[in-house]
Amino acid sequence: MYRAVLLLILTVSCSFEKSFSQSKVIEFEHITLEDGLSNLRIEAIEQDFMGYIWVGTKRGLCRYNGYDFEVYSSIAYDSTSLRYHQITSLFEDREHDLWIGGGVGGLHLYNREHDNMQRISFPQDNITDISQDFQGYIWVGTSAGLFKYDKLEDKATEFFSSADESVERITLGIVQRGEETFVNMEGLGLYRYNTQKGFQPGSAA
Repeated sequence: MYRAVLLLILTVSCSFEKSFSQSKVIEFEHITLEDGLSNLRIEAIEQDFMGYIWVGTKRGLCRYNGYDFEVYSSIAYDSTSLRYHQITSLFEDREHDLWIGGGVGGLHLYNREHDNMQRISFPQDNITDISQDFQGYIWVGTSAGLFKYDKLEDKATEFFSSADESVERITLGIVQRGEETFVNMEGLGLYRYNTQKGFQPGSAA
C-alpha cells in the first residue's frame, strides 16, 4: 500500500513538473506616455463592442485601437467635450452606450456618430461607479449617494443621500446579479436591492 501511494505521488509530481516546464511564459508589455497614453494614473478601463479599449486617466479619456491612442479631454467653451479631464468610471451598457464618469466632471455619454461627448445633467459630479440592471436602468455611484438613472426619461432617483446626515454616503462599488443589485457603501457595508423589497442589508446568498 505504501509503495503504491509513493508511486502515485511520484507520478503526479513528475507530470506536474513536466506540464509546468512546458507552459508558456506570460509576458506583459508596458504601455507608457511615449505610446500616446495621456497619463499613467489609470482609474478606469473598459472594452466596447467594437473592440476599442477605453482608458480613464487623471488627465483625460483615451481610446486605444491596439496601435494608437485617441485622447479626449476638457476643452474650454466646448460643450461637446468632457467637463473635466479626470475620469474615474467607464461602463458600456447592453445598448452599447458608453457611459463616462468624472472625478468632478459628472456623467457623460459618448456620441459615436459625432465622436464627442454628451454632458448629462446629473445631481452629483463625483462619479465612483456605473452599472446597468436587468430592467435597463443605469445605476450611478457617487461620493454623496447612489442614483438609479432612467436614460429614456432623463430622470435620476436618489438613494443613500448624505444631505441630512454627518456620514458621507460614498458608493464604492455596484454589481448586478440577475434581478438584484448589490451595492457597497462606505460606512454602511453591503446592500442588496430588488424591485419587490427595495434595499436591504445583503449578502450574496
